Amino acid sequence: RYGTVTGVQTCALPICTLAAIAAAFLFWATIGMVKTASAMGAIGILGVRIIGATILFTLILVCFFRKDAASFAAQMRANLLLVVFATLLIGTAFFLFAWAFLHGYGRSVAQAYLLIPFATLFGGCLFFAERLRRLQWLGVCLAGIGVTHELIAHGFFSWLTLLQTIAVTGYFLVHRVLHRRGCTSIQLLVAEFWLLFPIALACLVLALSSISPFLSSFGGVAVILGLWLVTALAYQIGRAHV
Repeated sequence: RYGTVTGVQTCALPICTLAAIAAAFLFWATIGMVKTASAMGAIGILGVRIIGATILFTLILVCFFRKDAASFAAQMRANLLLVVFATLLIGTAFFLFAWAFLHGYGRSVAQAYLLIPFATLFGGCLFFAERLRRLQWLGVCLAGIGVTHELIAHGFFSWLTLLQTIAVTGYFLVHRVLHRRGCTSIQLLVAEFWLLFPIALACLVLALSSISPFLSSFGGVAVILGLWLVTALAYQIGRAHV
């Protein structure tokens, strides 16, 4: 059964719960991979993640979503400006995520992911006239406890927390509009990552001296492949539960 919540498409509750747990695990795994690849720098990690995810998402679209692949070009032409806007938002979130954990601002990004559910709920209610079920209110209350704890322990949220919250929330809400226009999640992911691809190539050139050591050893290549896989899985599973 399908419905809507927090301004984006959602699946049946048990599936969403499992997907949310998996997404949380992948969020933790992504942090670990970013720290492991810290020698690449934020720009290098950004480039590597985008290039790998672009390749994987394109293969998924072509191999497993033939109908979506056939209508891909038409959908993107019809919704180009919104797709570009969504790409700018997710590109910003990508960079902030890598930069924050490499410069000691990991807590600020983690706090953003406490605020994002509230922001998307507010956006869904404000722009799409959505209403919450009882279990969803329970989830809001539990998340509220976490937010209250962070405020008491650390004071007001930083600019980085607020910027990351705005970027990710805006991304989800724009996706909601695009879904209503007939775009599918896999089509949007492929389009967004291909739009980011030139930026990723520029990042690789700028960070080539930092990335090269990873290409000269089995362990380094494994780190790169891990970044690719974790990024792709996180976004695929994330689209399943939002």
